[in-house]
Amino acid sequence: MAKLKNLAQIFQKTIKFVIPDYQRGYSWETRHRNDLWDDIDNITGSKTHYTGMFTFSIDKDDPNKYYVVDGQQRMTTLVILINEILDHIKGPINGYETREDYIKDYLYKTHSTLPDNYVYKFEYEKGDPSHDYFITQIFRIRKSGADIQNTLYTRNLQNAKNEFAEKLKNKSQDELLTLLTKITTQLVFNEYIIDDDSEVYVTFETMNNRGKKLSTLELLKNRLIYLTTIYPETILPLTDAQCLRGTINDTWKAIYRLLGKNANKALGDDEFLKDHWIMYFRYDRKTSMVFKEDLLSRYFTAKKVFEKEEPLTPKAICEYVNSLAECIEIWYQIKCPNDNNLPEEEKVLLTRLERVGIGSFRPMLMAAYLKKGQNILKLLDACERFRFLIKHISERRSNTADSYFYGLAQDCYKGKITIDELIENVDAQTNRWFDFDNFVKACVDRYKNAEGFYSWGGLRYFLYEYERYLQMSNKMLCDWDIVFKHQQNQTSIEHIYPQTPSDTYWQQRFADDHLLNSLGNLLLLQLAKNIPLQNYDFDKKKTTIFDANNKIIFLGYDFGSYSEQIVSKKYQEWTPTQILQRGKDLLDFLVDHWGIDSSVLTTDNVDKILNNIQSSPTNANTANATIATPLPSLIYDDNDDEEDDEEDML
Repeated sequence: MAKLKNLAQIFQKTIKFVIPDYQRGYSWETRHRNDLWDDIDNITGSKTHYTGMFTFSIDKDDPNKYYVVDGQQRMTTLVILINEILDHIKGPINGYETREDYIKDYLYKTHSTLPDNYVYKFEYEKGDPSHDYFITQIFRIRKSGADIQNTLYTRNLQNAKNEFAEKLKNKSQDELLTLLTKITTQLVFNEYIIDDDSEVYVTFETMNNRGKKLSTLELLKNRLIYLTTIYPETILPLTDAQCLRGTINDTWKAIYRLLGKNANKALGDDEFLKDHWIMYFRYDRKTSMVFKEDLLSRYFTAKKVFEKEEPLTPKAICEYVNSLAECIEIWYQIKCPNDNNLPEEEKVLLTRLERVGIGSFRPMLMAAYLKKGQNILKLLDACERFRFLIKHISERRSNTADSYFYGLAQDCYKGKITIDELIENVDAQTNRWFDFDNFVKACVDRYKNAEGFYSWGGLRYFLYEYERYLQMSNKMLCDWDIVFKHQQNQTSIEHIYPQTPSDTYWQQRFADDHLLNSLGNLLLLQLAKNIPLQNYDFDKKKTTIFDANNKIIFLGYDFGSYSEQIVSKKYQEWTPTQILQRGKDLLDFLVDHWGIDSSVLTTDNVDKILNNIQSSPTNANTANATIATPLPSLIYDDNDDEEDDEEDML
């Protein structure tokens, strides 16, 4: 059995470690770092703690340059921790004359003949966004011409640095020195050095068969490269095999770059692989991970390479890898439209679709974008309309027609169907599954549960779309991220007539609370501010108050979202009449915005949707009530004199 080594032995004086650019960037989260910290903290006396394996491949041109094939997350974390400890240590370190000598062994040293005057013991490959970030932000070394990019991976690096700095800030010098000793001499590892590049992937195959956990994307890359090593040279000559391995590595480099590009949005490699698998191969809903089984146990296997009837050819591997390379760009543009140079209208539609739940449309849209055809905007609009009307109006399950749309993705990718035909098919599915009666019944049920529209899953998206409609050419005042962030505690949705109507104003105008959660009483706020508004009367809720220095001390509807401003300007009072009238306006918007036949808004349906029912003693809040008569049903009339044009209110 190979002898275990500690970091002091692994970090020999002449060796430097490099993270290859075709690997995933730094992905450890707080929980992983806390586990490692606890392992170190629990070491007592002179005991050692086994921490895992490092696998290295040696650069052919530089025998002192070791590529970290496996264990890069752990090594990165330990280097960051050592760097932070050394930032806190002020005096000499055992076995070293100076702190700087210690830094030379584990972090970096000066070198006058190199462009930036440093040799790094640990670094990312040049060109990787994490390379310059690690040097300048983690090591805090000035580097001329540094290209600092904020990605998900660099954010994780900074989080690690900040967390360790926080853990170390109250440590004494003796505690810091003890911690450093534990890290460098008492954590022990297996070290496995690979001389031949192809052996790396054979090794991974063996490790994975023994249960080593890697992501599906990592497993697939290793599998594909492994397969290139087992073809007879008569089928795949050595130079062609090397070229194919390079193509695979370049593709994974591009995939990892885009998966980590957006610092604020974690993108899953399994999600991308599954979407591509659906489009490229097939769809099977048998299990959530059937795509992994397909890729690793059905399509890309050593057995398939040697099959006589339909063998897996190098050409098939190359075509699949090239498709991944092409599709990751499109997939990223669909997931993060605002990070791409798309037309503004296209960004808006993709963003709307992401908000309402893009679901099964992503593989189909990926195929459509590959065709570079016309009418993408119409297709995006048709997809958004299906998703909102079927899930939130018709109250269908979120996976309705998934298999059908996945089939369309494959047909489009294979050239069997045009984008115009995709649009026709999506619209046909909308017509098939749309059922406004389900919406009416669901509204009645929610009122029976005393929840009304406040518990409607489509409320935020609907009110945000209404806000966009009111926005017109003005700057958008509401931030979707704030609206979405407060989805659980509902603080971005305001009850105009409050949930606790203790003020005399409300008690005089409402006989009971049956309209509390009616659609017209719910207002999208520009900011999560309904706690300060609380149970104030309507006049106070509407009006912003300034102090003597013209500083806002109370933010009312008149300085809020466009929806707030409309309520502030249009209504002088807030009674059941206004709630029902505003609810009617919102239903008008609903049918117009999503192309619903307005005949569904019968008087009976509208009354049920808005809960325009007669007050009864069982639900009445009679304290100081002066209005107890039911309101007449709302009759839809395009010439209603009381209905103002809301666009003119802004």
